[in-house]
Amino acid sequence: MRHSRITSPTFVLIRTLEFDLDLSNQDDADMFSLRVELFQALSDSEVFRYKVWRTESFRIQSTFPQGRSGLPRHKASDENILIEFGVKYFGNVDSFRAKTVEKATMKIMRNFRRAIEHISGEKMSKDESATNKVK
Repeated sequence: MRHSRITSPTFVLIRTLEFDLDLSNQDDADMFSLRVELFQALSDSEVFRYKVWRTESFRIQSTFPQGRSGLPRHKASDENILIEFGVKYFGNVDSFRAKTVEKATMKIMRNFRRAIEHISGEKMSKDESATNKVK
């Protein structure tokens, strides 16, 4: 699609990855799920982008339906919501090149490995890294 206001190629979602991450230490419990969405440009099969989402729990209160008093009829509820997770160590998420979907996925996983190693201060062993390879 071409238009002067469209500044990027059109991308289609081609793969979704999800995993749980534990970055807690003695002082806090920072455990959450991450979802990675891989997109491929329709105009060039070697151009990709990806988005990283973190699952967060929120207590929310619906506004409607309301009772005669004008207050919500439903009680507050705890819900999981996906929040875009922009950590600078994940590499260039806006656009990058790879020959295949598998190579693009492996590039993302390498970026994640580096990010996890940086944040946690622990190196991943070769066995752990091989377990996460895409077939």
